[in-house]
Amino acid sequence: MAPSRNSTILKPHFPKGWQQHVATWFNQPVLKICRRKGSEWIPRGGTSARSPCRPTCSGSRLKEYRSKLILFPRKPSAPQKGDSSAEELK
Repeated sequence: MAPSRNSTILKPHFPKGWQQHVATWFNQPVLKICRRKGSEWIPRGGTSARSPCRPTCSGSRLKEYRSKLILFPRKPSAPQKGDSSAEELK
């Protein structure tokens, strides 16, 4: 008896590369928004015309983050370079 409608497939036996042959629509909501806005979809992590100062901006944000960060030393008796001082730990 075959499964009906959206039931689970009983005892599925798929070959190793079955995921490469299945079409998915995980980016469907993004494409819908892009159609509404009339803009081009840009994947995450890629460089774009909207962020020309990417390396310099991220570098300054990283320096600001590291200045606020409190690093506890692994060995309190022998702190390494970059660890927070005893006054900052209190």
